Amino acid sequence: MNEQSSQAKHGTDEITRDEITRDARKELWLIPQALLAFAVVAAIAIVRELVLR
Repeated sequence: MNEQSSQAKHGTDEITRDEITRDARKELWLIPQALLAFAVVAAIAIVRELVLR
């Protein structure tokens, strides 16, 4: 009986680790997106300054 409960706990731990890994990968994908958005905003600001001169 103890083996089954320990296996059940281990299975739950695996699911939790997988979920954490999946969430971390999703959040890591936000970094390049944020950098790209920053680059676009900076480019727009630079072009706007050049046009308004």
